[in-house]
Amino acid sequence: IFYHNDNQKKIAEESNVNLAAINYHFESKDNLYWEIIRATFIKVDQDIAELSKKSKDIYELTELVFDYFIKEKMALKNTMKMLMMDGVSMPPSEIQNTLDNPMGPPGGSYFAAHIEKSVNFKLNREGILWGIKSIFGSVMHWTVMMASDHICANISSDELMSPEQIKKDVMSMTKASIQFIKNNPDFRG
Repeated sequence: IFYHNDNQKKIAEESNVNLAAINYHFESKDNLYWEIIRATFIKVDQDIAELSKKSKDIYELTELVFDYFIKEKMALKNTMKMLMMDGVSMPPSEIQNTLDNPMGPPGGSYFAAHIEKSVNFKLNREGILWGIKSIFGSVMHWTVMMASDHICANISSDELMSPEQIKKDVMSMTKASIQFIKNNPDFRG
């Protein structure tokens, strides 16, 4: 996306700055790429922090994050496109430090807190990360699928693939994940 000069010009125009200023500030296309990824990570983490404050349990948080990603459909699509790009160098260490979240995705620590509260006992790191991957992964998978115009156009006639049903299924997967964690003694801290 950002590796073509035309796109750099568009970024400069939409940012209301000249291309030379972008090149001077970021020094390289890779640095611009990683700064956008870092800023996105921080924004999503902050937004999930706010959603977490409004949630009494993992079920409410999951539903709010699902709705948030659906509402932010274009940003989600663009971020996923960027994350799938090949040929980008590793991020500079100051950006890597931001992205090295011990709880996984942005908002992972808030999911972890709500998961522990929902199972009502202390989890070890394996249990917490399994819960985050299971629940956040389900939310991400289905919101990315629903963000695709191609997929949405092809499933619109199938009631089991309707947005309402997919959200219901994500909530069921969240309940199943919490039940699995509760029943797995290997996850206790």
